[in-house]
Amino acid sequence: TKGDKKDRNDYDNSYCYPHSSQTNNELLQLSDLKSSLPQYSTSSISQLHLLVKRAMKQKRGERLTKVAFLVALFYLIFESIFWFRLPDDTNHIYERNSLLFFLIIAQSNSIVISSVTTFQHERSLLRRERAKKMYRVLPYFIAKTLSDMTTTILLPMLHIAVVYWTVNLRHSV
Repeated sequence: TKGDKKDRNDYDNSYCYPHSSQTNNELLQLSDLKSSLPQYSTSSISQLHLLVKRAMKQKRGERLTKVAFLVALFYLIFESIFWFRLPDDTNHIYERNSLLFFLIIAQSNSIVISSVTTFQHERSLLRRERAKKMYRVLPYFIAKTLSDMTTTILLPMLHIAVVYWTVNLRHSV
C-alpha cells in the first residue's frame, strides 16, 4: 500500500513533468527529430515576391472600386460643407481639432474594415497552404499589406490633399 502510493506518485510526477526522468541522449534524439521536420524549400524573399505578384493579380479589380471612390467623395463633400475655409486664428482651434479628429477616425475605420474582410475571406486558403508548408506567415502578411496599399494609402492621401486646401488648414503652404 505504501509502495503502491509511491509508485503512483512517481507515475503522476513523470506524467506531469515528462522531462524530469529523461537523459541527455533522449533530449538529443528529440532535437534530431525536430531538425528532420520538412523545412520551407524557398527563402522568405522569394516567397514574398511570389505572394506580392499573386495578391496584385487577385486584387486587380478591387483596388479602386466605385464604392471606395464614392465613399471618399462623400467624406470630401461632408468635410468641405462643415469646415469650409476655416479662419487661421486661435478662436477656431476647436473646429480644426474636430476636423483632424474626424479625418483620423474616418480614414482608420475604412482601413481596418477593409483589412478585416480581406483576412476573413482568405483564412481557409491560408490554413491550407500553411499546412502544406508553402510559405511563412510573415511574407503572406507583408504581401497582402503591400497589395492593399493603393486603397489604404493612395486614396486617403488624395482625399487629405483636397481637404487640406478646401478647409484652409495652412494657406501659406
